[in-house]
Amino acid sequence: AARGLLGPDVFLVSPRWLEAGRIDHAIAGARPVIVGDSDPRGYAFLIDQRRLLGRDAIVVGTARTLQGIEARLAPHFRSIERQRPFPVARLGQPEFALDIVVARGFLAPFPWPYGRRDP
Repeated sequence: AARGLLGPDVFLVSPRWLEAGRIDHAIAGARPVIVGDSDPRGYAFLIDQRRLLGRDAIVVGTARTLQGIEARLAPHFRSIERQRPFPVARLGQPEFALDIVVARGFLAPFPWPYGRRDP
């Protein structure tokens, strides 16, 4: 929010379901969270990604999980822009950094990994 990235229709994307849970917990359900991976687990069932088409997203993850993210996101967003990492502190001390990517214009949902999907 301090960087002005959270417009009213922005949703969040995590590269892994485990990180999605942590992100979702941190924002207390204030925004839709989806998983941009072939293993979304329960996050596949929380929101129909087609409802998010056209909207912008903030992609959050560690440097390791966001490695190569631009290529993985390219078919799904109109444009992708890396931001400077976001430091996370614990007890006032730097603990780790989260990598941030702004993805504009959601073009296509991530593949549905669970067999036939009803329209």
